[in-house]
Amino acid sequence: MFATSNDTSLLQDLQRRLEAQELEIQRLKTNAVRTTYDSGFLFQTSDPDAVPFQLKVNGRMQGRYTGFSGSESSQTPRNHFEIERGRLEFRGHMYDPELQFFYNLDADTDDTDDNHDNHDNHDVKFHDFWINYNFDDAFRLYFGKQKVASGENWLQASTTLRFADRDVATTFFKADRTIGLRADGVLGEEGQHYYQALLGNDLRSTDLEAADIDDLFVFSLLYWTDLTGNVGKGYSDLAWHEDLAVRLGQSLAYTNQNEAVDSSVLSEARWVRLGNGTLLTDTGALAPGVTVNGFNYYLYTAFLIAKYQGWSVNSEFYYRWLNNFDTSGGSVTDDIDTRGFVVDVGYMLVPKSVEVMARIDAVNSAYGDTWEYAAGINWFINGTHRHKLTLDVAALDGVPAGSSSPNYETGQVGTLFRLQYQIAF
Repeated sequence: MFATSNDTSLLQDLQRRLEAQELEIQRLKTNAVRTTYDSGFLFQTSDPDAVPFQLKVNGRMQGRYTGFSGSESSQTPRNHFEIERGRLEFRGHMYDPELQFFYNLDADTDDTDDNHDNHDNHDVKFHDFWINYNFDDAFRLYFGKQKVASGENWLQASTTLRFADRDVATTFFKADRTIGLRADGVLGEEGQHYYQALLGNDLRSTDLEAADIDDLFVFSLLYWTDLTGNVGKGYSDLAWHEDLAVRLGQSLAYTNQNEAVDSSVLSEARWVRLGNGTLLTDTGALAPGVTVNGFNYYLYTAFLIAKYQGWSVNSEFYYRWLNNFDTSGGSVTDDIDTRGFVVDVGYMLVPKSVEVMARIDAVNSAYGDTWEYAAGINWFINGTHRHKLTLDVAALDGVPAGSSSPNYETGQVGTLFRLQYQIAF
């Protein structure tokens, strides 16, 4: 028997169909998404070389009880529960393993701005988000919304703080977030050097409209080096360093805070406070009848972190310099210098489990001095910051800048209690 031309055509057509099906099956296998858990839920394609896509999802919540007893009858006592941080984080890469993204959604039940006139309670917002490309470990380029370097305490993730939240001095001196460009990288054979440089809209301008910000940029630089050993993340010595590990660093931020075209105060400038808690841009803050509409802002910080056999120390020094004031209603010629520091110490009573801690910090200026003394205890339930119970108490002697995150209010004098449960995946 001989195959006819029709038979040959049918066989060829069947073969083509089988090959097409095989290609489609292979394509589906290549594009299939695998889900695993690796310190977060990880979604990635079955063939990451052919389809380079990856998504990692993390989340955490800080449930907190806050109590405050003021030493003055005019101060409002506090006795309430709150969710301080309820966050979802999405990170990964697309098209190229080096083309990466990060999105951080934040929910907070008592979130307000420093002046308590912008309530965002119970809203969810994009806290940080950027796109970055890693040229190599020594040079990574980012664009998006991110923190302005103004000390290590501010850049430290709130997950790994020693106390329930940041101290009074850091709250006073820190900048906030901006939208702009950032470059960073690690240098040295063991990555013991880290640098960061940022160019952004301003020190605190992420939630403002274009008309509320000026046309000048903020510049910030940060550098640290591990002088001995690898300090790692966070302040507590969970790793129990057998040998002394020391990190030393510094940062510098600068901006020319310009006035508006009509010589009024732009919204982006209405957050800088003097040592007595008065807003710099309030009429009469520096002299009767005088309003500061613009100024130059410099902030220098130096910090040291050390860990050794369960002991750990975190310390930071702040120096802020304001000058070149644009004013209306009179003139101001004197520069304004403000200094501050924070030192907190911890010791692991039980390795990877129980830590006791103490903290002292201060803000010193010609407009007043303020102090904070605090102590507390951490229970690392699973040996990490991801599942942690924190109890701390702080004696406040005049808070110069309020913030809802650490439960500070401007002018507070009294005792603050916080009990916080942190859970993360």
